[in-house]
This record gives sequence, C-alpha cells and structure tokens, in this order.
Amino acid sequence: MANALLLLGIGFAGPSSTAAWTPADLGASLALWLDADDASTITLNTLSVSQWNDKSGNNRNASQTTATAQPTNPIDINNRRVIQFDGVNDFFSVPEFSTSATIFILANRGSATSPQLSGADPNSFIPTWNVNAERLEYRSVHTQAILTQLSGGSNTEYAFGCVQLDIANDEVKLNIFGGAVTTVSQTVGSSDLKINTIGRDFAGATQFTNGAVAEIITSSNLVTTEDRQKLEGYLAWKWGGI
Repeated sequence: MANALLLLGIGFAGPSSTAAWTPADLGASLALWLDADDASTITLNTLSVSQWNDKSGNNRNASQTTATAQPTNPIDINNRRVIQFDGVNDFFSVPEFSTSATIFILANRGSATSPQLSGADPNSFIPTWNVNAERLEYRSVHTQAILTQLSGGSNTEYAFGCVQLDIANDEVKLNIFGGAVTTVSQTVGSSDLKINTIGRDFAGATQFTNGAVAEIITSSNLVTTEDRQKLEGYLAWKWGGI
C-alpha cells in the first residue's frame, strides 16, 4: 500500500521521509483552494455555512450572506466534511478572477435535474457535472454548448474531475478519476475558465444542485503531468481512494 501511494505522489511524514504533498506545493500558481474538511476555513451561521475561506492565500473566499441560501457542512465521504447544497436556492458566490488554467473539482453530483455544481459569467466556460448523462462537461455558459465531455460514475458517487486549458496549443484537456486525459482542439484564452458561483449556474439563473462539494483546487498554470498526478493522488488518498 505504501508503494502504491508513493506512486500516486503521496509521501508520509517520518524520520526518513518528507511531508505529504498538498496543493500548497503548487506555490505561486495556486489560485484557489477550497477544502470543506478544514474547519478553520468554515464560518458557521448556526448550522449553515456563511463563508468558505480560500486556503491559497489569495482571499478568494466563497460566501453567502442570505441565511436561507446557505449550504451545510455535514460529515460524509471517508468520514470527512463536505459542503452540501439543497437543490432549491443554496449557493456561494466567489470573487471574480480569470487566472485559472487548471481546475480540479471533487464532488457528488446529487440527483437534481439541474446539474450545475459551478457557474461563471456568460462569456466564459466552466466545468460542470451533467447529472442525467453522468458525465463531466466543459461548456460555454452563454450558449450552453458542450465543447468536450467524459462519462464517469453514477450520480450518487463522489468523483473528481480535472479541466485544463492549454492556451499555447488551443486545446482543452479533461479527465475523470485520475484516468487518461482527453484532449480536444478548441480556441481558448486566459480568461476562459472561471468559477464565480458554487452550487448554482451563472448569476441570475435558476439551476441549483442538490449535490455536495468536497474540494476545489485551481491553478493559474497548466499544471505539469507530475503535479496533476500528485493532485490526483492527494485527493484519492484524502477522500478515500475514489
């Protein structure tokens, strides 16, 4: 088991080893890091969550000031806490930024007809889970056109997906569960991949998820294959080998 985890990029702290790899090791390229199991980043309003703080150091905190639209923070996968949305009106807003070239999302899609786990402004693109088709999609917010997609898992499972923009080569790279990377030719720009809301699609829309989000990690860079594999190993080890 130890050898298998080391192959995934996971180390163990001890007299003869280095500390375990975490997203903080991405350094200055770490743009956003939301971890639902880190109690120090969660601001509670009785039983609901009013703010989910960014661990990247960039203060891109997810927040919701309306009490009736605040999600909860129950224990779920691998005995760890997640952010649970109600599928009715729960969502977080995230400060606008346009420096993401890589986004990892670990989430349970839930069973609501509306699939949106995240949203962005109408002129950009987002990764989103399609509940009915059970796939990860990279789609235009404005036209809802699906640019690329991968199937994976049932809507009751937790899964992690990664979307990357290779701006230099006009390519979108997408993979699920740490599997093979699918590459699609697509003209992309530095501000094309965004997350402005979590739990709902773009501002003013009415698609909400009843799924849950465990962790979101974004990088301003197209991460290397080595760092992508380390991220996948970090998520798989922490959240129970999904």
